[in-house]
Amino acid sequence: MIKELKNNESTTCSFEHDKESGCLNSHVDTCVRNNNILNAVKGDISKLLLVLLYHCGNLNFRIQNINQFILGVVQCNPDHLSPIVNCWDDFRSTFQANSSDPSLCRKYAEAKQNCANISRQACGGICEFVPKDEYNPFCSNHTDPPGTSELFDCIRDLGCSVKVVFEEAKKCDNLGFQDFAKGPQDCSAELTKNTDCLRNNLISKCPNMNKKLQVFEDVVKTLRANMMTQRFFCSKVSALSKESLHRSVKNLANCKPEFFTDAEKCAEPFRKTYTDASTKKSSGVCNAFSDAKKCLNKAHQEFCTFDEDTEKAAMFGDENPFCEGGKDPLKSGADSASARAAILGLSVYRIAVYLVL
Repeated sequence: MIKELKNNESTTCSFEHDKESGCLNSHVDTCVRNNNILNAVKGDISKLLLVLLYHCGNLNFRIQNINQFILGVVQCNPDHLSPIVNCWDDFRSTFQANSSDPSLCRKYAEAKQNCANISRQACGGICEFVPKDEYNPFCSNHTDPPGTSELFDCIRDLGCSVKVVFEEAKKCDNLGFQDFAKGPQDCSAELTKNTDCLRNNLISKCPNMNKKLQVFEDVVKTLRANMMTQRFFCSKVSALSKESLHRSVKNLANCKPEFFTDAEKCAEPFRKTYTDASTKKSSGVCNAFSDAKKCLNKAHQEFCTFDEDTEKAAMFGDENPFCEGGKDPLKSGADSASARAAILGLSVYRIAVYLVL
């Protein structure tokens, strides 16, 4: 249609749009003729597709009146989709004023980009199937100019539950703990190993992590702040900024800023104990690791908001490769009192800070 409008001065927009509609109706009819349900609403399917294409500014139907069944199947919010009717306005008015205007190259590309993004955002069920073609008869090379091809990100979630992410992340952390129990490790190599483990464990279960690099990277960043490998064996981890994360990862970061402060208070004594110990598999490191896990679990319970199953998945159990037998020690009365005193001290510190503020 656009090609004809540009190259054929004798044609009209309404004539070409009628041809476009006929072509589309024929295509839809071919696709749905063997499906009685879809065949019964093929007119509405065509209308929904027509709003994605160039029109003359006078569509003879309202998007809100498209069959609700069709809108539901493709998860389309008609109110969010309605602005698409106007996304061609700037291009159309410029084209009607002067079909040779050099600005049409960019305006046509931007209109396509805008229309595609409105539909991708409004219709979650077909988001990934709404592309933007690069053909542009108003540009000298017949290709859209740079900066007009960025499309709305269709990834709304990870493709798995947050519970699954924490379960798999703990498996990877536990593998790292076993390495550190053998002796000092190169942290750079261990963190790379941990990332590879997360990739191997999560990509198959959470497929959306594989669709965009930022998603997986943000998952790793969030787990570094929530789990133990980096913070407890290598270095401090900066507080996590939830706003900076990809939207699909935000549910993994449901912790208040106080969590990161307390997590570091849990980690720092253990890092020193581990570093100073000549033998890593020893009663001192064993007890310190046990206390550090319990401290981190308590911080999760106090400052993170997850459902019961997810919270349980985020908690570290009694596995402890620094102890004989690979499990946390059974605390004696004195040891239990010492652990309670450490937790009480942390609570008193927080109360004191609150009173000062």
